[in-house]
Amino acid sequence: MNLENLGVQEMNLTEAKEIDGGIIPLLALAVQVACYSAAGDIMLNFSSYANALDEKMNNC
Repeated sequence: MNLENLGVQEMNLTEAKEIDGGIIPLLALAVQVACYSAAGDIMLNFSSYANALDEKMNNC
């Protein structure tokens, strides 16, 4: 099937960025992934973080 016969045209990069919102959604996704990753690391290694916090609090 030839999409040009249906009036469909390929968008250029500028048009695609205007529709997709540019780089902002990509940055938001990267921040979200980083936050989930950090939270997961804290959950998996909670005892080591708790021990380090206890040591710091006792040294004050």
